[in-house]
Amino acid sequence: MNNKILGSRDFDLQLVAAVLALCAIGIIAIYSATRIDQPQLLGLWQKQLFSLGLGLLLMAVTVVIPFRYFEAFAWPMYILSIILLV
Repeated sequence: MNNKILGSRDFDLQLVAAVLALCAIGIIAIYSATRIDQPQLLGLWQKQLFSLGLGLLLMAVTVVIPFRYFEAFAWPMYILSIILLV
């Protein structure tokens, strides 16, 4: 069974579907857990949905950028990620 979109990169559709299903389950769980009459909890599922959309957009941008660009900036990105951990 061929479940990949062939092009410049192999893209596993089953993995993307599994991640999206888990994200949907998580958003539904947040929605159901915050459906009470407390104003500070309203909209948490909307924030999570916004973060999912932002993540999908960044994933699409990352797929379009050539691999060599990331390879050229590997060390600066590594150092930045270490700094952000502290």
